[in-house]
Amino acid sequence: MNGETIQIRNGSLWIPENPVISFIEGDYSGVDIWATTRRVVDVAVEKIYSGQRVIFWNELYIQDKAEAMYGAGCCLPKKTLTDIKKTHIVLKSSVSPTHHKPVKCVSQEIIHRLDLYATIIPLRLIPGIGSILPSAMHPDIVVFRENQDFFAPRITMNPANVSYQKLKKILKRENILKKIADPRTSEYFILPVSELQTKKIIRVAINYAMAEKRNSIAIVHKSRNNKKMNDKVSAWIRDVVRYEFPDITILGEDCGNNPPSDKLLIREEYTKDFFEFFLSNVRKYDIIVSNNYLADSIAALVASIVGGFNNSFQININPEREIYIYEPVKPSQPKYAGLDKANPVSLLFAACEMLRKMGWSEVSEKICSSMESVLLSRRMPYELAIRTNGATELNGTEFANEIIKNL
Repeated sequence: MNGETIQIRNGSLWIPENPVISFIEGDYSGVDIWATTRRVVDVAVEKIYSGQRVIFWNELYIQDKAEAMYGAGCCLPKKTLTDIKKTHIVLKSSVSPTHHKPVKCVSQEIIHRLDLYATIIPLRLIPGIGSILPSAMHPDIVVFRENQDFFAPRITMNPANVSYQKLKKILKRENILKKIADPRTSEYFILPVSELQTKKIIRVAINYAMAEKRNSIAIVHKSRNNKKMNDKVSAWIRDVVRYEFPDITILGEDCGNNPPSDKLLIREEYTKDFFEFFLSNVRKYDIIVSNNYLADSIAALVASIVGGFNNSFQININPEREIYIYEPVKPSQPKYAGLDKANPVSLLFAACEMLRKMGWSEVSEKICSSMESVLLSRRMPYELAIRTNGATELNGTEFANEIIKNL
């Protein structure tokens, strides 16, 4: 039996019984966690569906593997991008953020080329993993990152740099240069904020919240030093909430942050206030939306109280094109390459979320519950075992064996 390509029908993904799913093996420790994850997924699918459903894996090549196949300098082949568009769903293992000319970072270049303008980072406490908070305060938070400023221009301090000299003239003309403490050696980072991208990320977050039956969205963007920008972004938020989703959403300013039971609460927050009061108000957060510059810091803060990024995954998406890339948050680790020692939990959870997206909830829930049962028994990969009292360390193969036993 050959695999069938996932298609878009009536505006949503149609998943055949034998779908072709693309994967990126990753590098270094990513290769090991991919082997563990693929084995668990394949066995689980076979056990749950008894051969009636099966995944046909289609490998995509990037970085060193791509250059070995297509030649030096071809670290992101056109075929890889074409296959992502064609297959719609990708399970991507950890890759290193190393420089591959002519591309600075292949993972970011994929986001840019395919306009994956939103990243979803689910963060919750995993059974068996310690937390700094009491159980009553354990969060279940989803962070949405808007990816536009991944490619924000950075103008370095170089007298021979024409762009640098032009920018200095503009800053001087607008009386801004004199407000900079040391303009002679300063470098400049331009952070774009657009109406189009802001509205897109808010729409995605609202649609996600409704589908997942979430209660509120906190949009963290305000700065006490930039009232003009605050007002612009607030106006864009009001446009989306009041005119595009009036029947299902309500602004915090319109209800005193006390919404009717049938409305999704949308509230804005100052960045400083969020970081100052988050730990004492963890339970009031459900979905958090911010730009890339802030969202990574917000996600890191949330992750710090649920065991860190070691177990966290993210989904880079373009819902209009129906493209979804599931991957661990942390990059691969060269020191664990080939040792079967790396922690596969993040990629396994990413695979579970991918299967749920496909409508294969039975196998997704079975893998998740089986893995959580193993972790609760304090049998876990090295990275988790060294931070857990009384834990038994398992390598990737042993961890997969334990999960499979519980399926």
